[in-house]
Amino acid sequence: MSTSTHGTVSYRRFGNQRMDRQILITGGNGQLGKALQNKYPTAHAVDIEELDITDQQQVESYDWSDIKVLINAAAYTDVDGAERPDNRELAHKVNAGAVLNLAKVAIEHEIILVHISSDYVFDGKKQGPYKEADPFCPVSIYGASKADGDKA
Repeated sequence: MSTSTHGTVSYRRFGNQRMDRQILITGGNGQLGKALQNKYPTAHAVDIEELDITDQQQVESYDWSDIKVLINAAAYTDVDGAERPDNRELAHKVNAGAVLNLAKVAIEHEIILVHISSDYVFDGKKQGPYKEADPFCPVSIYGASKADGDKA
């Protein structure tokens, strides 16, 4: 593992098998989760069947003792489906509520949490690239649910 510094934040580059075993990937059966497993082949990947991250009690009772890095690849990704009234609550539960559950556990257990966002948290009207500190301005339910997750 090598370390580089950007400002006051220290970034670690993972890539050795020993460190990979300390990585937990949520959303392991999804497209991003599978790609991350290819990158970190000895990491442990879970999906809803093993760990329902929307269930605070399950998240709190999970064995975090060997985990140093938590990569959240789980998400409600049906952008159009999130607009339907019957799916709005689920989109928010997965994209925001679950992230809050993971953030709490990451703080409690001193785990590095890597959360994947979306360009849908912005309205696309800015001239030039967005920066991490730019204010959110989602124009859809999906974007709002992802923005709420980023705030968690």
